[in-house]
Amino acid sequence: MTRVLVVGLGALGGRIACQLSAAGVPVMALERSTQGTRSLTYVGRDGIEIRANIRSTSSPCAARDFAPLVAFVTVKAYKTWEAAEALSQALPGEALAVTLQNGLGNLETLASVLGEHRTAAGVCTYGAHREGDRIFWGGDGQIRIGSPWGASVSIPIEVLKAGGFDAHESHDIRRDIWTKAAVNCCINPLTALLRVRNGELRSSPWAMEIIRSVIQETVQAAGLQGVALDPEEVRRTVESVMEATGGNRSSMLQDVEARRPTEIGSLSLKVAEICRDGGLSAPVSAALGELVRALEDLSIPKG
Repeated sequence: MTRVLVVGLGALGGRIACQLSAAGVPVMALERSTQGTRSLTYVGRDGIEIRANIRSTSSPCAARDFAPLVAFVTVKAYKTWEAAEALSQALPGEALAVTLQNGLGNLETLASVLGEHRTAAGVCTYGAHREGDRIFWGGDGQIRIGSPWGASVSIPIEVLKAGGFDAHESHDIRRDIWTKAAVNCCINPLTALLRVRNGELRSSPWAMEIIRSVIQETVQAAGLQGVALDPEEVRRTVESVMEATGGNRSSMLQDVEARRPTEIGSLSLKVAEICRDGGLSAPVSAALGELVRALEDLSIPKG
């Protein structure tokens, strides 16, 4: 049976660990400061609970002794470098690291440390939120995994399917990453700043006008990175996500409410940076990013 390392037991990582464990897949968690066994409960859409005891370690050496063939990286984007350094010691040479994170640049960061042949990316549309050691269903979706460098992704797909996830191979993972990033850039900063759920944005013409500008800027940034996106297709996807997840609180809103750092640096601010480096501008994305940064400064306790 394929052994799986989950890097980060937040909402998504915890849901994956619980479902894989329930399916009999050997799972270990690699976390920053945890050692021992983590008792987690995943509460599904129908209220049925999955209880799992997940072996957890902060030691890359202990993780390596576990001999995982796949590592799913689910930490926040601003922790990717730290995760990559840990995985360079934790993964055997034949193992594959798969980022399931939000934002831009995570795959490239992992590849710069681990090598292109040992990295892949997944675009995940499953939802969850965590309260203590209980993880709650937040929507089902799909996980599409691929590698722009041709690494085989059959093993992580098979493992996820064993855990009950709808997993498939992506034949254009960069485009999938950028499409999801566009959705996140449209929804996450606005919901965090306005303190509203995803679907509430649709009732404001002002919010929708901002979203239209963000789409144009994100499509522009993707083009500078060699990825062609159709703005009309992106708009339809954004509106579909807002409708399907209308009652959800975005991960960025949850971070702001909990006074945690957000992933704005790998979303709006990254789009603005790419455009700036390419001699173009993305004023709306830059403003949204700077407002979220200001909100972090004012709400996150110092020290």
